[in-house]
Amino acid sequence: MKEKLKKFKSQVFEKTTEIMTEYGRYIGSAIVVLALMVICGTTLAMRITESRMPSGVMMTIPTVAADKEAFSGNVFYVDNISYEQMVNKDYVSEQAETIAKTENEIQEILTARQEEREKQAAQEILDVQVMAQAEIGIYDPNIQGPPSSGNTVTAGSNAQYTFADENGTYVSLGMFELTAYCPCPICCGIYSNMTNPTTASGTRATQGRTIATDTSVIPFGSKVVINGKIYTAEDTGGAIKGNRIDIYFESHTEALYFGRQKAEVFLVK
Repeated sequence: MKEKLKKFKSQVFEKTTEIMTEYGRYIGSAIVVLALMVICGTTLAMRITESRMPSGVMMTIPTVAADKEAFSGNVFYVDNISYEQMVNKDYVSEQAETIAKTENEIQEILTARQEEREKQAAQEILDVQVMAQAEIGIYDPNIQGPPSSGNTVTAGSNAQYTFADENGTYVSLGMFELTAYCPCPICCGIYSNMTNPTTASGTRATQGRTIATDTSVIPFGSKVVINGKIYTAEDTGGAIKGNRIDIYFESHTEALYFGRQKAEVFLVK
């Protein structure tokens, strides 16, 4: 009996092995296909049941503080918004309004800086006048000094005083109108020479030193103090008459930026 049972088991095992050998490759493929179908079905079901839409990303511009002195940090920041917000709101118009507001605030900052520079220039002029008054000497046209050699400076009708310090003696020539010029054709016309600008007195025009004057008021070679800086009269021009001084700059942009000003001028004796 045991021998028969053992023989039967052996026959079943051999038959099973034979079937697996012949049809195993088809069974394996079927199992793989079935597994893929299960995975795809599960993923599709998860996609269908997921009702939340993904969040969008919108770029917006922050407000620039009016008192901010330097444009530092991030100008743009990222704001997460939902799909419904993007559909229900007109973000194009809102962003255009924000950009326009930011441009206005930047312009306000630039205007404030320009006003600050003008205040500093006015303060420098005031400081020079205060320094002069601290060493004030009463201007008396009846008192004549020692005769001078060479050209003579004619003081303006509003000249007020003289004073002296360790660097020399200064005579107030009164208030002058200040303008600016450069060696370009716009400023100098046919006398323009951008590569080697030469003054009417024969010197090379130099920014920070050269000024054009009416030689009957301030002759060539005279040194004057304007807004705390010492300049030398080296040039002249047809439009420079009376109490007017043209200050030399190397570029037309700088000359335009200087514009037209008024300042008290002191002759260095």
